[in-house]
Amino acid sequence: MPENSKLQPAKLGKNFDPVDHSNRNFFFSLILSVLLHWLIYFLFEHREDFFPSKPKLVKLNPENLLVLKRGHSQDPSKNTQGAPKPTLAGPQKPPTPPTPPTPPTPPKPIEKPKPEPKPKPKPKPEPKKPDHKHKALKKVEKVEEKKIVEEKKEEKKIVEQKVEQKVEHKKVEEKKPVKKEFDPNQLSFLPKEVAPPRQENNKGLDNQTRRDIDELYGEEFGDLGTAEKDFIRNNLRDIGRITQKYLEYPQVAAYLGQDGTNAVEFYLHPNGDITDLKIIIGSEYKMLDDNTLKTIQIAYKDYPRPKTKTLIRIRVRYYLGGN
Repeated sequence: MPENSKLQPAKLGKNFDPVDHSNRNFFFSLILSVLLHWLIYFLFEHREDFFPSKPKLVKLNPENLLVLKRGHSQDPSKNTQGAPKPTLAGPQKPPTPPTPPTPPTPPKPIEKPKPEPKPKPKPKPEPKKPDHKHKALKKVEKVEEKKIVEEKKEEKKIVEQKVEQKVEHKKVEEKKPVKKEFDPNQLSFLPKEVAPPRQENNKGLDNQTRRDIDELYGEEFGDLGTAEKDFIRNNLRDIGRITQKYLEYPQVAAYLGQDGTNAVEFYLHPNGDITDLKIIIGSEYKMLDDNTLKTIQIAYKDYPRPKTKTLIRIRVRYYLGGN
């Protein structure tokens, strides 16, 4: 045959690297054989647990059994005739609880003998002195005592009359008019006009209006004109009520828990305008004071109108109900 017909080995790739797997196969077979031997040994040791054997029946010879009767012993010397037969046990009585020991009685306190009160000696009655006076002498003494009593009464009357006369003299002296000395510097003898007290003018006012006038105006209220005073007395409370109606609590101030009272001052004109608006008593919070000024700039349109330019002073209150 030609040489080309011979079998040639298959050409492998350039990167082919033959690996010998004989060592790996040897270790695998060794481990597998060890595991199989261990499993066989384990099953052999625990065969009774996995495969329990049936119990075998063994025949017994009754001659080899030793039967003992009740009341007999293996020792023939101890078996006596006429042994009492066993009796049924009767119902057992419940055990009586032990009686608790009685506590020892405390010894009685020894009473001390009370000392007997000694009888007080009775006072001996004094012997009455014999009355040796004559009856006539007794009558004379009684008459003298009556005279002395009458003389004392007359002396009292005389003293009372003198006291009354002194009191009458004093009253007459007090009633005498005191002459006024002439003062050349004082040319007018007409009595001075006395200013009426403020309380009489404010009798018809409610307590809140009277308090606001006294605290906000003070002595300046007396310097105002009659028309201004009448308008303030009659309308100050209404102006405050209208202002509170338009008042809105600032949200930030309410969140921060700011509350209080401030007072404002402004002039109210007959045409309804206001001028010179300002805070005269602050509330310690600028946010509340600014809100009061803004509120009055809105609410003044509903204020009652005076006949003349009038100075108005009112309080504005901020109150948080949760406080």
